[in-house]
Amino acid sequence: MVSKNQEITLYGRQSSSGTYSFFMEHILKGDYSTKMRNMDGNQAIIDAVKQDESGIGYVGIGYLVDENGNQVSGINVLKVAKDKNSEYISPLDKEKLPEYTVSRPLYQYFANKPTKHSAIYDFLMFELSTQGKDIVRKSGFDDITTLDNSHNEEILSKI
Repeated sequence: MVSKNQEITLYGRQSSSGTYSFFMEHILKGDYSTKMRNMDGNQAIIDAVKQDESGIGYVGIGYLVDENGNQVSGINVLKVAKDKNSEYISPLDKEKLPEYTVSRPLYQYFANKPTKHSAIYDFLMFELSTQGKDIVRKSGFDDITTLDNSHNEEILSKI
């Protein structure tokens, strides 16, 4: 914790990042400060904040934990609340994650619709398998939602 009276250093993603756009639209609801330092990725933000006692930034949840699911050292994870009447929740609290308000889905885009048993189709099926989902969880990211799972199954059934 910073106990000095000093200016906070802001770290965020570069403008080509989907996270940059999400944070601006859904969290800031306006433009970033001109003082924010645009970084090339999540790990760059983590590294900068670790070395800057007055630094604050945002990253994807998978960058907050190591390969064993333990919080990375040198980073304080802030709890957030939807509003002043809501509970403050950490993104690391898996039990309360459905109520965590600072999250977004990740999407995959393809130049063409995959055909059944093509390399892309087989990769998608692997991602949606138990083994694929286990890799996502082990990497510190959230499970796919039931709604998204149903949507994926509907789309894949049409291939």
